[in-house]
Amino acid sequence: MAATSPGSWWSRRPIFWQVFTLVIVAVLLTAAAMLTLTFVGPPSRPAPTVIADIAASLRAGPVRPNNGRPMTLTRSVAPPSPQTGEVRAPWLEAALTPLLAAPEGAGTEPWVIAYSSEQPGPRRRSAEREVRGTVTVGWRQGRVWQVLRSHPSPTETQWVITFALAVGAVLAFILACAWFVVRAIAQPLSALADAAESARIGQPWSGPDGPATPEVAKLAAALASFDARQRDHVRQQTTMLAGIAHDLGTPLTRLAFRAETLSDPQREAANSDIALMRGLIGSSLALARSSMARSELVDMHHLVHAVIAASWQESAPLQVTASPGLTVEGEPVALQCLVQNLVDNMQRHAGGGRISLIERDAMAVLRAEDHGPGFPPDLLSQLGSPFVRGEPSRNAMTGGNGLGLAIARTIAERHGGGLTLGNLDQGGAWVEVILARQT
Repeated sequence: MAATSPGSWWSRRPIFWQVFTLVIVAVLLTAAAMLTLTFVGPPSRPAPTVIADIAASLRAGPVRPNNGRPMTLTRSVAPPSPQTGEVRAPWLEAALTPLLAAPEGAGTEPWVIAYSSEQPGPRRRSAEREVRGTVTVGWRQGRVWQVLRSHPSPTETQWVITFALAVGAVLAFILACAWFVVRAIAQPLSALADAAESARIGQPWSGPDGPATPEVAKLAAALASFDARQRDHVRQQTTMLAGIAHDLGTPLTRLAFRAETLSDPQREAANSDIALMRGLIGSSLALARSSMARSELVDMHHLVHAVIAASWQESAPLQVTASPGLTVEGEPVALQCLVQNLVDNMQRHAGGGRISLIERDAMAVLRAEDHGPGFPPDLLSQLGSPFVRGEPSRNAMTGGNGLGLAIARTIAERHGGGLTLGNLDQGGAWVEVILARQT
């Protein structure tokens, strides 16, 4: 991991302490907000409205006692309608009737109409002297109604707004802290995942730069150690295979000399088996060495044309379309082996085909198509693995040794890409290799 700057102190704290600190801060802020709102409010509820004050307000204008509800007086030609939450209050009408004079010629029509938000329930109506909720009272005088309305206390409404704003501010601050903590935890993990995803076979792996928690740093070190062990294991395997190939060369040469003493049919069969053994050894070495090579700029246009020119067969012609100037950073011998394997497969199994080389999304795409029998559908998911052959027979002369596509896939993955394959709708098979322009 790279050295970190002093400003990344928080990002280097353990994940446990980051999450624990967030929880503590959230709990303390919530408790402090609740205590503050408890001690500064809520304001005391408005004092009940005295019924005698309602009557006086209807006669002479609104009266608002200390800590009471504000009241407004209007005139209307229509009977009053209730405010939100109010219902008809016959008990209030009965209490106001003795306090308000009936208009001349009132007859049987009601001349006092009252609504209230208070739900009285069973009560002794003769003892009613005040109202604890809002009221709407209409007093008819001739053809005009005097309408008195009381309203909620402004201090109570203001406290509700203050409470909502305080809770919202605390919640926003806690969410901001949570976002900061989660981001500080997730970013190093995401960077580590990206670094692991972009790792190349055979190349040393290195973790991302920047601050990281101890857990992420430990994970990056473990991945680097694992990668080093894997590369060491590959080197040992390659060394072992090289030793086996070298040691097998001498007995195979002796067998070739001894085969010369055989009759012609037997000598040809023996030489064919010896050639197959040497080819298998060479392919196995190529598969192992494809993950251990140097890198340089390779002109894929020139390489593809060179391989096809060297492999040309009249009985298995190849068509090529390659974009000029398309280069990748990689190992020339491995890339040549990759193209050669694709060409050999098309010539051996399909009698030729087409190869195209284009650039797509800053990647070099090498695609091979043929009109042969295609791949067995039941083996599509396995092709590209070592010793899995698309040709159903066990004859190595026709089916190969099952390492061609495996070598091509390993080389493609080492160069930041991959290999996919399938069958064409009109018959035949296709293999597509993707190579990163820069690794």
